[in-house]
Amino acid sequence: MFEKYFPVALLTLTCLFGSSLTARAQEYKSVVVNIPFEVVAGTNLLPAGRYSVERVSRDSDSALIIHGYDNSAFLLPIVFDEVSGGQADVRFEQVGNKHFLREVGVPAGAYSIAISRRMTDSVMGNSDGTSSSAGAH
Repeated sequence: MFEKYFPVALLTLTCLFGSSLTARAQEYKSVVVNIPFEVVAGTNLLPAGRYSVERVSRDSDSALIIHGYDNSAFLLPIVFDEVSGGQADVRFEQVGNKHFLREVGVPAGAYSIAISRRMTDSVMGNSDGTSSSAGAH
């Protein structure tokens, strides 16, 4: 009798475990964030406003697209830090009088965004003074 029900029980457990992993990976499709000031995101300059952030694919290592009413940017995160219970928020790094998008928080974790040295140098005129700023929705 055990041999008769074992494959069914094993298949059921496998399906349940697999579906929970799939649900975790698909935890969000997009998040909405408010950006309180003009910000450099990737290679684009985005005005203050409300933006949606989405992954290009289901993979947590995928690129991100941030888009608002008339503006958008394609972002290549350098790392995804998986943290349960996270929230939708954005963090910035201020260089001179410009703000650069540094991190995008989503329910499953946070994506760190690279800021190129060339871009910060062009803002600072090759000076080395940085400070950080954060904003949340």
